[in-house]
Amino acid sequence: MITRVLVAALIVTISAWAWVRFDIVSIEVVGQPASTGFIQSNLERPFFEGLASNTGLPIRIRYRSLEMVGYKDTYQLSMLKDGSIDLVSLRFIQNSSVMPELMGVDLAGLNINFETGRSVVRAYSDVIDQRLQSEFGAKLLSIWPFGPQVMFCRKPISSLRDIEGFKVRIAGPSLESLVTSLNAIPVSIAYDDVLEALRIGLIDCAVTSSASANFSGWPKYTTHFYPITLTLGLNGHVIRLATWNRLSPGQQKILLRAFEQNAEAIWSYAETIHSASAACNTGAECNLGVSYKLTNVVPSMDDIQFLQETMKHKGFEKWSSECDQISENCSRTFRERLPFVFSKK
Repeated sequence: MITRVLVAALIVTISAWAWVRFDIVSIEVVGQPASTGFIQSNLERPFFEGLASNTGLPIRIRYRSLEMVGYKDTYQLSMLKDGSIDLVSLRFIQNSSVMPELMGVDLAGLNINFETGRSVVRAYSDVIDQRLQSEFGAKLLSIWPFGPQVMFCRKPISSLRDIEGFKVRIAGPSLESLVTSLNAIPVSIAYDDVLEALRIGLIDCAVTSSASANFSGWPKYTTHFYPITLTLGLNGHVIRLATWNRLSPGQQKILLRAFEQNAEAIWSYAETIHSASAACNTGAECNLGVSYKLTNVVPSMDDIQFLQETMKHKGFEKWSSECDQISENCSRTFRERLPFVFSKK
């Protein structure tokens, strides 16, 4: 009798050990496009490739950059919701039509520097997380920046007002409000098509990070670099709740901490590569990228003030009207979480 009990106990123990040892959670990850440059290649991809070994979690990661999966970045939330992918490097602007809060956290003129951006993210990230969970069955793991989204032009400019009449490539509706307020023409073009559009003169200016532009060769066909921070290019990492819930609370804590640390590394790296790429773009000492000799236009205080006032009185109003139609109390929540935005003189 004792022998049978011991054997039964041993079987239970082995079964439990086998479950812990072999119940591996497979996670299909879709990252940023490889064409976006240094953050994708130097931080994001290595982070995911080493995630299992660095955390000791029972996970198996398959990481693919966006262009490898065969669908547009505007469908990322849909793909999470229907279970086609488990975890995504979410492109906020591109998915803001179905979830406007993603645009709200990085309205043009809101995050004029890294410090402000960090404050906005701290105040608003749980709003994004709650909306992701309730509407898309997904959880926010982190928010991080590509870095200041700045302007490259193939015609001379000395201030924002000089783009009047220009055709300006934008990545989303937030910049559309700014561009139209300057009597310029907003143009929507996929990122990978911008270089050719600049080459043939289809557009006069385009907006992206200093590093991404250098990586993609935009300075080949532009003459002026205007490093006013229009947005911070915020993006995030988001996981399906169904996948998240396959991990124990302890494992979830470990995974979340890993993403928080990675996000902090990206915030720091984004500052570094912004400065380094700006130097490369304008003919200064170049240690990260390709050296060009664009004219460096120093942003004026008038332009910075104009940018902030346009955000408060035009960009925010347009965004809040659209957001309130999709998400109840959206604009009220924004004001409650970010009162410092509207209290600034």
